[in-house]
Amino acid sequence: MLAARRASAPRRSAPSAARRPPRTTPVRAPASASGAASPASPDAPRRILVTAPNDDTGGLLEAEVLASPGSRVFSVSIKKPLGLTLAESGGRIVVESVTGGGHAASAGVAAGDALLATGARAQVGGGKDAQPVLLPTGGQRFSTVSAAIRSNTCSQCLVHLVFERGP
Repeated sequence: MLAARRASAPRRSAPSAARRPPRTTPVRAPASASGAASPASPDAPRRILVTAPNDDTGGLLEAEVLASPGSRVFSVSIKKPLGLTLAESGGRIVVESVTGGGHAASAGVAAGDALLATGARAQVGGGKDAQPVLLPTGGQRFSTVSAAIRSNTCSQCLVHLVFERGP
């Protein structure tokens, strides 16, 4: 299914995404109940903790995601319009295309990257104000992920996205 959300950005000269690697997010394997890292098969997905800035408090948002063995996990914080098209493929949300010179391209996002988590604004605990959250995309419907991205309504705010690039 193709993304209904296509954003474009003004064209400008920017270094090629191939020459400029994306910024990486700190990741760590969550500890097991005993506090030790749990052993896993080398072919099994890695369970990792990813972070993104919490623009409201200055702290960090965290989410646990599954990443493919041998993949590289990275995060970007970009302005709208994002300059990318997302699609659902094989039960995952992937980048179908990136607008040359757009915000996503300038941050190093490339076609084929899989979206693991997105920053969103959510009603938490029945409160009136939307709170920032980092939503893992694994197992989510495309419409849910699209709505989460759209929930970042502040025109000057950054949208925080966590991707993985294949092995």
